[in-house]
Amino acid sequence: MSVGGEIEQSDVIYYGDSVAAGGEQHIDTVRMLRRAIRGRMLIAVVLMLALGSIGAIGGFQSADLVYRSVAQVYVRPNLKPILNPSDTSQIPPMFSSYVRAQVSLVQSPDTLRLARDKLITQASDATGQERLSIMDVATPIAIRDGLRVVHRPGEEVIDVWFIHKDPVAAEAATNAVLDAFKTKHEERRKKGDEFRIETLTNLARNAELSAGAAEGEINRIGTKYGTTDLSLQHQRLVESRSRLRARAEALQHQIAQTESRDADGTESIVDQDASDLVLLAQDPELETLRAARDAKEAEIESYRGRLGPNHMVMRRLRGELAALDSRLEARRTHVRMLIATGGAGDGLTLEASLPSLRRMLEATNELLAQADDEIRDVFVDEAALRQLRRDLANARSKQEEAQAALDRVMLDEIVSERVGFIQTTLASTPSYPYSDRRKAYALLGGGGGAGLGLAVVLGWGLLNRKYNYIEDLKEPSFTAPLLGCLPDLRDLRGGKDEVTAWSIHQIRNLLQAKVGERDGRGNLYAITSPQSGDGKTSLALALAISMAKSGKKTVLVDLDLIGRGLTKQLKLEGSKGIRETILNECVNGEVQSTEVDGLSVIPAGLDESVDDSNLSSSRLRQIMAPLTEQFDAVILDTGPVLGSLESSLACGLADGVLVTISRGQNESLVESSLQRIRWLGADCIGLVFNRATQRDLRRSHSYSASMSRPSASGPNEQNRSRRAVLASAVGEQDTLRVLGPPASAKRKRRRRK
Repeated sequence: MSVGGEIEQSDVIYYGDSVAAGGEQHIDTVRMLRRAIRGRMLIAVVLMLALGSIGAIGGFQSADLVYRSVAQVYVRPNLKPILNPSDTSQIPPMFSSYVRAQVSLVQSPDTLRLARDKLITQASDATGQERLSIMDVATPIAIRDGLRVVHRPGEEVIDVWFIHKDPVAAEAATNAVLDAFKTKHEERRKKGDEFRIETLTNLARNAELSAGAAEGEINRIGTKYGTTDLSLQHQRLVESRSRLRARAEALQHQIAQTESRDADGTESIVDQDASDLVLLAQDPELETLRAARDAKEAEIESYRGRLGPNHMVMRRLRGELAALDSRLEARRTHVRMLIATGGAGDGLTLEASLPSLRRMLEATNELLAQADDEIRDVFVDEAALRQLRRDLANARSKQEEAQAALDRVMLDEIVSERVGFIQTTLASTPSYPYSDRRKAYALLGGGGGAGLGLAVVLGWGLLNRKYNYIEDLKEPSFTAPLLGCLPDLRDLRGGKDEVTAWSIHQIRNLLQAKVGERDGRGNLYAITSPQSGDGKTSLALALAISMAKSGKKTVLVDLDLIGRGLTKQLKLEGSKGIRETILNECVNGEVQSTEVDGLSVIPAGLDESVDDSNLSSSRLRQIMAPLTEQFDAVILDTGPVLGSLESSLACGLADGVLVTISRGQNESLVESSLQRIRWLGADCIGLVFNRATQRDLRRSHSYSASMSRPSASGPNEQNRSRRAVLASAVGEQDTLRVLGPPASAKRKRRRRK
């Protein structure tokens, strides 16, 4: 507790779920689970043990023993042992493939179907339990799920397993699969693959026909051009078309010049500076030499990639090209000289008349159109050749693949005779289980049962939202200090009387520190609870006595007009009290003194005509005003805050409200009570946790304080009454003065009389 009478934050207990800034609600899962399991640990352990045992027994009994029946297939290489190994005596490379083929055959659908048929036949010949066991595995699903085929690479042994809960069924299924495998193996060895052979033969034949057709078309195109390499032919045609186009352009130029000269009256002859193209157009020999030179260059270019520059053929071709260049240059010089001298000869026509030039241009254009057609044909044939070569390659590839597959099929027919042979070992009935999962199932069942038991207790704790321990008052919704806790007054044991006394004094000190001193009047305290029976009357009486003994002039008012518990405890049922003050709207002799110095009491009263209609806030304030002026402390023992009108009025008028919460009280009632007090605008001074357990008492501040000084109480007593608690708290003499002698003393006095 801090200076100035304020309560430290560590003394404040929050109720409900935590509320963060911004109004968001946060749930502490760990705290919620701890609260759910608190106080129910023994029940949880017992329930977990019980359900865990049931689950373990059920899991142990539900798991079946699994038996494994094992058979083996030996694949032996068909080679005789010799002293010195050679290529002919070694295991052939296809032996590994042959072994893998046998592994696939054991698991093939045909083998499994045949095994099922054999099991059905075997079951029809059996009787009794053996027949039922065999029929249990005579289904495709049972055979597929139970069969295991194990083969390690490089080994000649194939292990065939069958796993089942019945050892007889496991043996029968294993032998049935093994028998079906041998039957299928013999059928495959004898029957062969006629259909595959025929199909592959047809594929090879069709591929050969396609290849022949492609080759025939390629030869036809090659015969047409004299070669199947049309790139050179295409190049020569392109060059020829270029020359023809240049000649046509030169002739068009010459025709234009001739037409211009004719218009001027000038003699029409060829210019001395005429180009070679014009010369070629007028001199056939020069054109022939030029074409021969171009052909020789193309021939040299074709050999350049295959022969070196110093090869004999290359040297010869370069010599021939040089001779053609010499002849071409000589003829060109000769033609130019004739043009320069104005002479004629060797078939050269120097006169370039306009009609002759036009005839030459027309002939050149025809040759140019013919060259374009030839180039187009060569381009089309060249594209056709490329496609034909691709078709030929694909056909040859398909033919080779079909032939290779055909060779493999033919080899498969004789491989069993050349590579190896099969030996089998039948399975026997297993004498011990292959797998015992009963322990694992028992652990799973036990864990599941224990988890279910824990879940039941946790669910019960989460649904049973009650305050059973001090720690339960730590989930905030409203702020209110926990002023103290009191033991269960109905079942007191040794040591609790000291704790009770210190708790009551501590509650009184905290109340006085919180409310403080009022100038000119006393403090008005209202003591209430969420529900009747929470112990608020005993707390009010004990606090009143404690305040009176501390020197405060105190009056205790029984404002619980329905329960009237305080009046009954004080044996004042026949005295006037608060009912009369309500009717008179003032206190007029209803205050009764007690044997405790400084303590007075106003009982509930006698007038039964007073009901809720007579109560009002103003009337109650008018009654309490003179009491607060006359006494230092006025303590109102009211009814439950949720169920009585006088409690709401008292809380609204009081300087502070003290709420009593008994152990086992419903959380929703407590929260509703605190909300009601807050809505009334009252100041909830704090809470008192009543009927606390010994564990809660040890955790309270009062327990540690009381244990720090020697106990003044007498021997431990069992089942002490509420009177004993008050006696321990405020003294035996004060208790006798207020409550009178106990009932046992009264009976003794009657017997003496």
